[in-house]
Amino acid sequence: MKQEIKGQEKQEKVEQDKETGGKSEQEEDEQDKIIRSEQEEDEQDKRNKRKINRTKQDKMKQIKGRLTGGRENRTRGRLIGQNRRNRTKMNKTEQKGRGRRKRQEKLEEDEEDKANRRKFNIRNMKRTRETEEVEQGKTKNKLMNWKEEEKENEWEKNRRKMNMTHRDQKRSRKKMLRNTRTGGVTLVAKELARYRIDFLRVQEVRLDGNGITQIEDYLLYYGEGNDNHQLGTGFFIHKRIKSAVKKVEFISDRLSYLVLKGRWCDIVVINAKLPVVLYDCETWTLTLREEHRLRVFENKVLRKIFGAKRDEVTGEWRKLHNTELHALYSSPDIIRNIKFRRLRWAGHVARMGESRNAYRVLVGRLEGTIPLGRPRRRWEDNIKMDLREVGYDDRDWINLAQDRDQWRAYVRAAMNLRLP
Repeated sequence: MKQEIKGQEKQEKVEQDKETGGKSEQEEDEQDKIIRSEQEEDEQDKRNKRKINRTKQDKMKQIKGRLTGGRENRTRGRLIGQNRRNRTKMNKTEQKGRGRRKRQEKLEEDEEDKANRRKFNIRNMKRTRETEEVEQGKTKNKLMNWKEEEKENEWEKNRRKMNMTHRDQKRSRKKMLRNTRTGGVTLVAKELARYRIDFLRVQEVRLDGNGITQIEDYLLYYGEGNDNHQLGTGFFIHKRIKSAVKKVEFISDRLSYLVLKGRWCDIVVINAKLPVVLYDCETWTLTLREEHRLRVFENKVLRKIFGAKRDEVTGEWRKLHNTELHALYSSPDIIRNIKFRRLRWAGHVARMGESRNAYRVLVGRLEGTIPLGRPRRRWEDNIKMDLREVGYDDRDWINLAQDRDQWRAYVRAAMNLRLP
């Protein structure tokens, strides 16, 4: 049927073409394209409608699933919560029951212990009574014998003292000193081992002669003191760094040095008892000439310790210059030490108050006429000069000393100041 209809449509078209005189091929192609585009647009519209319907159906399904799933989850959560609560209640009841049982068991054990102690104490009381009665008789006899022995010992000690000569007394004193020395040295060695210190300088060694002694894990290099067993210097060195010691020399009973072998250069350690040179330096009134003499003395000692230096150009040995000595000896020089101690003592005296004699001497003024000529430098003038070098120009330094922190800052600045 369809084929017959199509054939009829074709015949009708041919007849119409004949009547109209026939159309061109281009017009026919354009018409075909328009028809195809219309058909494609219709098909796309249908597809879009299908997609929209599908999305709506999917959303409805999701909403229904959520509603049904939310209810199910709620019911599950309620059941889980009830189960947990029931379990916690059961655990609490079980714990209470266990606690009660433990308390009862502890009470029973305590009662048994008390009963056993009572029995034990009763037995001990009986035994002690019996032993006390027996020992009372023995102690009386012991006291009598002990008193008689004490009397005999005192008589023998007095007899020995009378017979002891002067030489024997000296020997006994020396033994006592040696015993005390070794005890003090062992204590120092124990403290060094406790804090893991490998090297230490020591003063007031007070041992006879020069030598080396081993004290636990340390070696003590000590120098000779004076005739009264005083002064003397030394070095504590651990066994681990024993091989690094190149030279130890004791110049006097107050001065010594040690040379350690380093990786890149040798290390010189000086052990000097400065209080001998700087004794009572807080009260000195120094002039520039005296300060120069003290510097010369210090440089002389340092040149003796560090030795000479070989010139790289000429190859000859020469003395070290002052700048080279300061570079090798990093500690503060003798003048800085004097100024540091003098300023520290000045601040202490300024804070004493009017009731102390030292403060009265500082503030007081002498009566009478002054001789002709330039006045001598006073101790207070030295303090003002030291403060001026640090940067304090005000004359009223006594009020400044009342503030401890500020005064301490100036004192430390004087110690760290590098003078030419």
